[in-house]
Amino acid sequence: MSVSQKNLGVCVVMSNESNAGERLPERVIERLRNEIISEHRCLYSFIRGKEGRLGRWLYRIGIGLHLERNLIDYVEDLELLNNVKGKRVLELGCGYGRMAAQLAARGAVVHTVDISRLAVEVTSKRLRDAGLHHNVEVRQMCAEQLGYADESFDMVVGEAVLHHVELYVSAREVSRILVKGGSAGFLEPLGHNPIVNAWRRLTPAHRTEDERPIRLSDVKQIEQYFNMNTTRYFGLWSIALSSDNLLVPTQKTLDRIAKALVRAELKYLHRIALLKRLSVFVLIRLTK
Repeated sequence: MSVSQKNLGVCVVMSNESNAGERLPERVIERLRNEIISEHRCLYSFIRGKEGRLGRWLYRIGIGLHLERNLIDYVEDLELLNNVKGKRVLELGCGYGRMAAQLAARGAVVHTVDISRLAVEVTSKRLRDAGLHHNVEVRQMCAEQLGYADESFDMVVGEAVLHHVELYVSAREVSRILVKGGSAGFLEPLGHNPIVNAWRRLTPAHRTEDERPIRLSDVKQIEQYFNMNTTRYFGLWSIALSSDNLLVPTQKTLDRIAKALVRAELKYLHRIALLKRLSVFVLIRLTK
């Protein structure tokens, strides 16, 4: 399948009960986005009422991880969504449609895929509601077998998708569909921090059986399909927020502080071996 702008449009298998003209409720559009936050809320009810140092410490970790959602969006805007006008961009894992909408609004020719039928429907309706569907094609597809011709895209992007798939097979597919000199960028959870890993073990119901956070050895392995690779790390600030002596400021102030810390982390953490391993997220940039 070749990629051309004139063929774009929402391409999705809808269920018989779905009404393409019916506006999807905002709470449904945001369902996938809130999955990450919900795992933190479910633990709040347990830890907030606990007395003593351990309970307060865990609660502050929860605050930090809860705010990571906003930081993921911020890093996407900062690192993945720049200079996309006129480019053919494939998004792996459309989720609730935020990145696809941002890419389309910035002038990219967007194709977005997801193995989840619900995600495809949510994204398709979100794009129609926003009037952005003319420049986006949404398809149900797995990342291990992408139905596009060789060298179809200038960019491939994704958030929290590689740790759900057969990593090396998907990396080979991404390389295949990228043009020479094309780039790929992914934001992924990192699997080395023992505190975050303990959190993951405490909330197994909010994770799928196939997911496995990315490890640094995984990044090394996928380099074989690309000419250049850079990694940046962030999310370590959430551990700092677990300090029992920290006074949590207002949400607005906390967001401002967190964004400043994230910018510093992206700039410096990759230079310090131990600290980059303790980071919660990794930004992977690849060039074919």
